[in-house]
Amino acid sequence: MKVAVDSSFLIPYLSNKNAGGRNARIFSLIDSLRAQSAMIVVPAPVLTEVLIQTPDKQAQFLKALTTKPFQLTSFGARAAVECAAHLRVALTGGQRKQLTKNKIKYDWMIVAIARAESVQHLYHDDSDLVAMCARVGLANTRIDQVPIAPKYANRELNFGDSEVA
Repeated sequence: MKVAVDSSFLIPYLSNKNAGGRNARIFSLIDSLRAQSAMIVVPAPVLTEVLIQTPDKQAQFLKALTTKPFQLTSFGARAAVECAAHLRVALTGGQRKQLTKNKIKYDWMIVAIARAESVQHLYHDDSDLVAMCARVGLANTRIDQVPIAPKYANRELNFGDSEVA
């Protein structure tokens, strides 16, 4: 099984910091995916967002993301074809005003990479991604909808400045 994640998932996970109480959900999901031997695809635009927001931890996070269960993926030719096809439909479907350059560069690229990599599910925290995933038939879940595993329930996850990797 392959899933993909966005930066709202990765930054709290890699930093081990309490991100609005979402850590229990994020760590529950990671445990579940590892138990299923799932591959967690990290699209290149997501990696860019992570590195922009955490410049002091770039080397550490890159090291963590090059080990299982993570797979860094680029925006290659297959993803470009996917992105162009879906953007063409969105632009002719009256959404031209809603699409900004950032949405084209990041969100649509994330969805296109996920499709090109045969990802079955995208985990994120972005309302725009919900609509984009629906448009292309990609299952998706917002972080606040991820169930909390019993071992993380009733536990405050705040690791301070400790790090993954």
